[in-house]
Amino acid sequence: MRGKGAAPLSPQISGSMDLTSLLRERFGFAEFRPAQQQVIDKVMAGQSVLAVMPTGSGKSLCYQLPALALPGLTLIVSPLIALMKDQVDQLNELGLPATVINSTVSREQQRTRLEQAIAGRMKLLYIAPERFQSEDFRAGLVRAKISLFAVDEAHCISLWGHDFRPDYLRLHQAVRELKSPPVLALTATATPAVRRDILTQLGIEAAPQVVSGFDRPNLYLEVREVSTNVEKIRAITELARWAPLGIVYAGTRKNVEEIYGSLRRAGIEAAAYHAGLPPEDRKAVQERFMNASECVIVATNAFGMGIDRSHVRFVVHADIPDSIEAYYQEIGRAGRDGEHARCLLLFSYADKWIPEFFIDSSHPPADILKYVFAKLCRSGAATILGDAWRKLSNTKDHRFHASVALLQRYGYVEKIQTRDGRGIRILRANDTALRGINFQDLEARRQFEYKKFAVMLNYASRFRKHCYRSFILSYFGEWTRNRECRNCSRCSPEKFPRGATLSVGAVREARERAASGDDRPRGHIAPQRAEKEAPPAESSTIVALKILSCVLRVHEKLGREKVAKILAGSEDSSIEDYRKLSTYGLLSDYSIKSVTTMIDYLISEDYIGQEDGFRPSIHVTAKGQLFLKERPEIEIPGVSHPA
Repeated sequence: MRGKGAAPLSPQISGSMDLTSLLRERFGFAEFRPAQQQVIDKVMAGQSVLAVMPTGSGKSLCYQLPALALPGLTLIVSPLIALMKDQVDQLNELGLPATVINSTVSREQQRTRLEQAIAGRMKLLYIAPERFQSEDFRAGLVRAKISLFAVDEAHCISLWGHDFRPDYLRLHQAVRELKSPPVLALTATATPAVRRDILTQLGIEAAPQVVSGFDRPNLYLEVREVSTNVEKIRAITELARWAPLGIVYAGTRKNVEEIYGSLRRAGIEAAAYHAGLPPEDRKAVQERFMNASECVIVATNAFGMGIDRSHVRFVVHADIPDSIEAYYQEIGRAGRDGEHARCLLLFSYADKWIPEFFIDSSHPPADILKYVFAKLCRSGAATILGDAWRKLSNTKDHRFHASVALLQRYGYVEKIQTRDGRGIRILRANDTALRGINFQDLEARRQFEYKKFAVMLNYASRFRKHCYRSFILSYFGEWTRNRECRNCSRCSPEKFPRGATLSVGAVREARERAASGDDRPRGHIAPQRAEKEAPPAESSTIVALKILSCVLRVHEKLGREKVAKILAGSEDSSIEDYRKLSTYGLLSDYSIKSVTTMIDYLISEDYIGQEDGFRPSIHVTAKGQLFLKERPEIEIPGVSHPA
């Protein structure tokens, strides 16, 4: 418990004060959590340090407590506006002087709060990274005595991280302007390569790293293959009825609205959240989620950063994320109270296009970059501010905004904020050919993102019989001897069989049994019932040939569902005219759902194409035609391997 109602803190706190006493008296904690003591000791010794600590492990204390013991101001850079407000409110409740400057604060308040910080009346100042665009802010800040420069979500500074933000690139220069105070970089998700890049970008290459471990043992990790949206909705509804507080992530705004509508029709207390909603609506949804005892948020990945709700019992990914880093950060919002929570990934190969679309649009090619820069230069002004910039940048085309970010990184433009508003300054208008940009490096970056997505696909793949937890820990460089965690759907699938209705008490009992070594299911957890006998062994190549042949036999005029019914030998009246085909019933040992999943896989791998529009037909692509001719060995999810 945090202690409340503490007396106001004196601005002068001796650096030699016993930190454990400060922890107990000011924050109400009896002892430090793992790694907190290591990080704080290094900070108090005047060292820069990179701390990698899992979500919910108490990273914020690593700068809050030193801030009270150090003589000057602690500056905290964070992209999480919601988190800033929550932490400042909590600190002020404890009588600890802290304030925040970001886009939600009026200019007059910004000036007042900055002057308070400069005068030494504040111990902690939270700012968003884009504050360093403001020349007035930078000029004012250099007058303050900065004892610690803390960088939250530090992976945002790395091009190789999962949430790169160009404004973080200003931080190295800002540290130099502030006379190089010690830097504390904090993140929950960073591979060894990203950690090295964070240190380089912040100019603290020699700083020690404190890595406390990535494991969240209370999270039950599950991957479930689905072939239709109906299956997705059924699984999400089942989970929402098991526990009333959870988050469902979807890859697009359209998917968010569809899932939200389905949950509402099923009587589930739900809310939708995405970047297309007005700011006041997003704020209302967020506050509702923070205060409601029952609420399922359906959201894009715009939701969650800075949200600290301890009783979230499940996180569902209705569409596959683009990286392990993004996935692990998002599921980390479940079970922060230490109690058992479920993390379900609903996987279909047909959903690959969503991350691939965002990867491509976020890494524009040379011709798009040149077009955007020429468009900026055609404005005829060295600076584009206020209404002019809003009009120019008012587009939903991701490539435009990604191009501006890259142009900023390479020194062609600079984001600025003046009394006339926000905008950009064009720095190299005479080089419209962008000769200063290494386009090979940009392509390498795009390919790197595809490689990270390939790892995410491997995680979800049914072909790789790995423990899900061991897979993630290995990815983050945390080698473990234990290859069976007994808390994922590969190691202990009987804990949460499909269709079972479980109480939270049953979940706790299942967790306690697992801890004691007893994994036998109890009466209230029914074993999963197989829908159908396992099909006979048959190579994926033969199955693919049968599917492609059927598509050709129907003259490429039918959709995937009808083709699946023909191959499975369905008695449905909708395919009555196709029962005389030689391909009718060729895959009758498989269910219609299984055949549809196979077709989806062949679509995702470009053996089959799908037209746009209502009830789209499918056709054999050039790659599929070559496959029919050469018949190479392939693997398809759901196909039994020959003995």
